[in-house]
Formats: sequence, structure tokens, C-alpha cells
Amino acid sequence: GTGTAVSNLTSDINYPTNPNGRALLTSLEGPTDWASDYGTRIRGYVYPPANGNYTFWIASDAAGSLRLSTDDDPCHAVEIAYVAGWTNSRQWNKADETHQQSAAKPLLAGHKYYIEALQKEGGGGDNIAVAWQGPGITQQVIDGAYLSPWLYNFKDYATFAPQWLKTNCTRSNAWCSGADRDRDGNVQIDDMAEFAAVWLWESDN
Repeated sequence: GTGTAVSNLTSDINYPTNPNGRALLTSLEGPTDWASDYGTRIRGYVYPPANGNYTFWIASDAAGSLRLSTDDDPCHAVEIAYVAGWTNSRQWNKADETHQQSAAKPLLAGHKYYIEALQKEGGGGDNIAVAWQGPGITQQVIDGAYLSPWLYNFKDYATFAPQWLKTNCTRSNAWCSGADRDRDGNVQIDDMAEFAAVWLWESDN
């Protein structure tokens, strides 16, 4: 869709459960100069290698938002850094983008933390990347060695199941808590098939 604000992505009728494509990444970075009029959500879990304070940065074109949870639950994620306009690829400290850097976040080794980056591109150049710095780590794009994919789990099914065979699903009730995956107003077998397909795809990867 058009627009360059993160809200243009999050307000899209297909967000978040009906993306045009999915891919597994080897670092917390998307493609550069890839396309126009699209939005990206990169999400998963980050694993700190040592106890200590970690600082995060986001670079994106156009606008971008970086969210981090206090644990592995996406519901606890809050925005810790953002790009209001645009930056060049891996440009962590653009002069007029004063919120690219997070406050220091105390994280524990052996724990996993949900992390999510959103980006909305209009025209021209485009990029999205997240960096961190912490004990033993100089500022760098978060490597896949410290990441794992976001996966459906039983809690997601527990949210889906109570919506089974509901009707009158609309945007205002979040399409029946996201269970109406094809946005036709009803939670039926086609939605269950899509839910299962994504569950299996992500579990297999």
C-alpha cells in the first residue's frame, strides 16, 4: 500500500495476519532498495549472550519502529526506538532522527526476548535494519546467532479456538481476535486451514 508512516502498515486490512509473503532472515535486516509501496514486519526472539545493559538502534526507509518485550510475550513489547522520516541503510545516528537509539535495556543471558521491527516504504530507496551493543558486542546488526523465529504456540491456538464459527467479524473487533484470517466476516474451516498452514510452515523452518 501507499504511504510512508508505520501507521499506514498497521492500519492495512491485511495486517498482521495476511502478508503477501514470508521469509526467514539470517540477521535482523531486510533487503535494501527492494521495492516500493510495501511494509515489513520482522519479528522473533533475541537471546543476549551475557547479563548486562544492551542498547538498540533502528535504521529504515521510510519510517520504522522497533519494539522489545520484557520477556518472550509479544503483549509486553513496547516501542524503544523509531525513525519518523527515513535513513540510509545502517545509518544509526541520522542528525534529524533523534529517536533511533534506545535507552539501555538490562537483559539476562539464558532468556529470550520478543523483538519486532516495522517499516513502511513509499517510493525511492528502502531499507530496514536493527543493531545492538552490549557486553562483548560492539555496535552491529543483530546476527542470526542471537535470534530465533517467532512461532505459533499453544497460547495462539487458545486465542483462535474460542472464535470458532463466529460471524460478524470486523476490523473493529480485530477480525474476531485474528481468527478470521481471510477477512470474510466468518471463522470457518478456511481460516483453520490457513492457521494450521502457517503454524506448520513456521515450525518446519
